[in-house]
Amino acid sequence: MYLSAYPKRPISVCYSGPHVQWYLDEMQRELEVTRRMPTKADLIKWFKANSITEAEYREDMGRLGYAERYINLYMT
Repeated sequence: MYLSAYPKRPISVCYSGPHVQWYLDEMQRELEVTRRMPTKADLIKWFKANSITEAEYREDMGRLGYAERYINLYMT
């Protein structure tokens, strides 16, 4: 079936607010990661050498897409 067969409706009718927000958040994360970011290995090395703070480490690991529970594991 062709896409033109479907009636044109606003996106808010087709998808829930949280669903749309999830995609917007994912796109924002991709933009942040594609900017020149240090690697996970760089962040771990800098954190262990006390070159960056715990807050900076957590923020940048989050930008790389790591969940809080995995960030905690990398810190040990």
